[in-house]
Amino acid sequence: MGTDVRELRATPERLRALAAGGHLSPAALERALAITGVVPDGEQWRRFISTLLLLMGSLLLAAGVIFFFAYNWADLGRFQKFLLVQTLLLCAVLTASYIGLDRMAAKAALLLASFLVGAFLALFGQTYQTGADAYELFLGWAALISGWVLISRFSFLWVLLLALLETGLVLYWFQVLGSPWIEQRFLMLFDSLVGMNLAALALWELLASRGSEWLAGRWAPRLIGSAALTLLTIPMVIIVLSASNRYTDLFRGFLPLLYVLTIAATGWFYQRAKQDLFLIAAAMLSVITVITVYFARKIGSNYSGFLFLALVVVGMASGAAMWLRKLARAGEEAP
Repeated sequence: MGTDVRELRATPERLRALAAGGHLSPAALERALAITGVVPDGEQWRRFISTLLLLMGSLLLAAGVIFFFAYNWADLGRFQKFLLVQTLLLCAVLTASYIGLDRMAAKAALLLASFLVGAFLALFGQTYQTGADAYELFLGWAALISGWVLISRFSFLWVLLLALLETGLVLYWFQVLGSPWIEQRFLMLFDSLVGMNLAALALWELLASRGSEWLAGRWAPRLIGSAALTLLTIPMVIIVLSASNRYTDLFRGFLPLLYVLTIAATGWFYQRAKQDLFLIAAAMLSVITVITVYFARKIGSNYSGFLFLALVVVGMASGAAMWLRKLARAGEEAP
């Protein structure tokens, strides 16, 4: 027994097929696309532009405060500096509290306040020369804004918190653990950053699957997932290009295993559990990059092998594009 056409999902392709068959007029097609959310209506455009301007205004105001201090540093006394940044910080927090955290303007005010906390810590460190390392600044910054992040239900603040934690980890690696250019430590740093991003991505998808509306947007998990794949691809490329030695040999078994598991999990989850072609494409790009580097190293300076390398790249890219189109069609045909 065939599927009732009324039970099928209204995808853009199906709507355009109905219009091509004469079942929908051009006006009806445009209205149907607007109802399904494919074509944004006036209200959606207004909301998008309003949100964009709010966020840009918050970031530009925070940048303006920092550059104001940098330009007028010698002309301002220490109390004037602290008074200015603390007044702006207090105004931002009070604005968010007064408006209510359910509104975008309040979230933008908290974003501004979070950046001003960083400006305050930098100002305090420059004024009193506490001798603290840079990693302590970023970890302290993350700790001070963590309460706002928890109550804000705002994805930008969560991404900012993750960026601060990772920056603090990188600086700690440089300043406390010694030179990171020893290959063993360098690869361990990348592994640690990959673990943080994968844990954040898993937590994000778990909470989103439980119906949290503010986690419904896909830009943040795509950004975090792309960062994890990039940070995993870089050490894989280093392993491929490095000659065998006592440092890289420690990772020749672990890193490829972690890489394969991550790529496989990404492909399975975002194909079966939650379709996201962006992250699947990012994983495939990573695989293409690693394989291309491997063949390039094998070819070396043999110029006759460049044609083979070009064919390999074209073949992998074509296969990836065909698979992505197949996945897209399968998602559109699903009821």
